Amino acid sequence: MCSSDLKPSIIKVFSAVQETVVHHLETLTIRLALPDTVLAPALAMWAPASQEEGLATSLTPSLPAPSDTEVEEGARLLEEANSRTLALFQSILDTLCGHLESGSLHWRHYNAGFAVLATLTRYDTKLSPRAVRIMVTNLVHDNIIVRKTAIHNMAGVLRQHKRAHPVVERKMEAVVEVVAGDRQDNKWLQYRQENWPRSKDDWNRPDFVHKTHFGYYTWPERMLVYAGEEQQPRLDRREEELGEEERQVFAFFQDHRNLERLVRLLSLEENKGKDKFDSRKFLMWKGLFRNFGSSVLEKLKPHIEALCQEQQESQQRCAAEVVAGLVRGSKHWGWQMTVDLWAWLGPVLRQLLGKVTVETIGDWGTCFATASESRDPNRLHWLLEVLMEEPLRSQGSFLDASRLYVLQGAVAQQEWRIGSLLHRLSAFLRPFLTHRYQNVRERLGSVVANIYALDISFPGSSHTNCSPALAPLVAEVLPQLAMMTAEPDPELYNFHKASSKAPEELTSEDFQKILARLPEDLAPRVQEQGLESLKLLLSGKLASQLPTTQEILAKMPPELQKALGPKVSIKIGRAHV
Repeated sequence: MCSSDLKPSIIKVFSAVQETVVHHLETLTIRLALPDTVLAPALAMWAPASQEEGLATSLTPSLPAPSDTEVEEGARLLEEANSRTLALFQSILDTLCGHLESGSLHWRHYNAGFAVLATLTRYDTKLSPRAVRIMVTNLVHDNIIVRKTAIHNMAGVLRQHKRAHPVVERKMEAVVEVVAGDRQDNKWLQYRQENWPRSKDDWNRPDFVHKTHFGYYTWPERMLVYAGEEQQPRLDRREEELGEEERQVFAFFQDHRNLERLVRLLSLEENKGKDKFDSRKFLMWKGLFRNFGSSVLEKLKPHIEALCQEQQESQQRCAAEVVAGLVRGSKHWGWQMTVDLWAWLGPVLRQLLGKVTVETIGDWGTCFATASESRDPNRLHWLLEVLMEEPLRSQGSFLDASRLYVLQGAVAQQEWRIGSLLHRLSAFLRPFLTHRYQNVRERLGSVVANIYALDISFPGSSHTNCSPALAPLVAEVLPQLAMMTAEPDPELYNFHKASSKAPEELTSEDFQKILARLPEDLAPRVQEQGLESLKLLLSGKLASQLPTTQEILAKMPPELQKALGPKVSIKIGRAHV
């Protein structure tokens, strides 16, 4: 690299060129294909033109119609042009990979070259094994810009090697008239225990539809569902059964040193307080588990368990991205592979829900909402049931609110298909609507809104709605709100302001008058505390009368101090000082 390349003006121009190429380069056509169906309409242009009122209704080409030989020659020339373009594209890739692998590039030029390589990733032309090896190796590059480019591009590379999943047509019952809402003919789509797969035969039934919009308003002309696992592409492939491009990815993720370094780099904090759930990282993990099944998971399990046990924000966020990718990527796994997955993942998630932090609750909400989106709830019942295990456990306001939040994220994605689960959730949450913590009450209100959102009656519908009805809840809650319509007794609540006596001058007679005006449930509590406590409360001296923490600790018996440990002893020593 010459000294002139280090000048700020040269660096500025180079960066502008790189910015233009990476962000504004249009995807050029490599292979142009014309279907045979366009030939007949094109030749129809030479048909005799019809006339209306002496005027031709179409223009006749000036040249004669092409012969069959000319048409065949044109197809041959098009194919030759496509071959030349593809060869040129491969040549550019090979040249670029050669420079990147040479080890002689300045870091700025290497970054630019790798960015261009990522830009050349296409949906219709697979990257060469050489380019894939460079891409996957840079997942653990020291430079964060190169590393992020590789991570963001891996989802596309893995998508290039996604195999087709066969579908079969499910025979539907004849329905004379379809009215929107819950009906008998779409009952098989509902989340019910009798619809849960409990064996391999159940798992392979053509009864699982992942798109939530099918069946609610109408049915498609042909109801296509995924075929059983025996007809799906194999996931337990050995390395020699993989293509050369896939082998590069598989070999990288089978190396425990690469995995350890990758997880460590992905769990680093980038921007304090600004990092969020990264959809590109999620897509990389999803593509990995979709293409290679559980062969990659076995080596990742210790890392996932360790990340879920940590309290640091960046490590929990990394765990959320991996878990979301794992659940979504296991969509086409076989029965036994799925059972083994949830036998391990279920306990991990149970422990995790008690370790969510304030900084990562949004990431875990995104994780579970993403995992539940466009997935048949019956095939995902393991996850939903884990989230439904006592959403409120009185473990503190934050943990209760966080469990409700992640449950809401998963439930909201399923919309109309989880009526039975919503009934269970409604019955569980009703006693907690007057929860003592404000953040829990606010989250409860949001969850309740989701529960009753599908209480909709469509015109002409005579079917029973499977989702909970709102009317019984309103009838139960309204009487409890009646007290809010009563005006408070101004003489009672302004007694200490309107009275000419100071709080310290209140007598027993005044105390009895106050008790007589208090509500029935409050008066016994005030009376139990006595007149002196009321005087301190009204004068604002009650807080100053309470003992401090040091005073409480200093009065503890020595045996209790010893049992509580050294931290308490240190506080007691400071209190004595």
